[in-house]
Amino acid sequence: MENFSGDHPFAGIGALRKPRGKYFNKEINDVYLKAEALFYNDDGKYQDGAFDYYLEVADYLINFAKVHGSNTYKKLDECGIIEEFVDNVLQDFEIVLLNADSKLELILDYLDRLLQTFKMDLDSYEATIRAKCSTLFKLGKYKEGELLIVDFLKTHEKRIFAYVELVDQFLLIKDYKNAKKYYDIGMAVSKISADDKECLEERFDDWYEKA
Repeated sequence: MENFSGDHPFAGIGALRKPRGKYFNKEINDVYLKAEALFYNDDGKYQDGAFDYYLEVADYLINFAKVHGSNTYKKLDECGIIEEFVDNVLQDFEIVLLNADSKLELILDYLDRLLQTFKMDLDSYEATIRAKCSTLFKLGKYKEGELLIVDFLKTHEKRIFAYVELVDQFLLIKDYKNAKKYYDIGMAVSKISADDKECLEERFDDWYEKA
């Protein structure tokens, strides 16, 4: 694994790097390193300027996956395109997306392509549709965002953060009736543990006190 040190422009960002593989692409790896450097800066504005770099990397990975039939993150990692695990890259990009208030249609298109291209594990799939829900709400497409999570909950009713997502989104638009509705539904699901329900309860109470 490569170790960036000394006067390397990205020293200290990641001491150990994922090994390069057969399909390593230096150009796209350098773009990723620029995104990472902006994401992990020290001034608390980790997403500033990182969006375009992350999107360029994500676009490349999605297109590569389509051409080579690499329809899981694991298969894509085995190609060794960049010096980081795909899941880590996309998780960081997701944080950037959730903090974005512009380029929303572009974000929606990216998330749809991600969902269409990869077979994801449940955690990754949930995180992606939650990001899509958040984007839809920012675009004023409240019903579409709501139904996206409701459809997911039909087969995954104990996924507590899906309820949290709906509660958060409705509270953000001051729709307290629907926020309380999904809070009540989540709290009533017997398959959800007491600890998870406490997470939902704390989230709702915190928002409700601010309202």
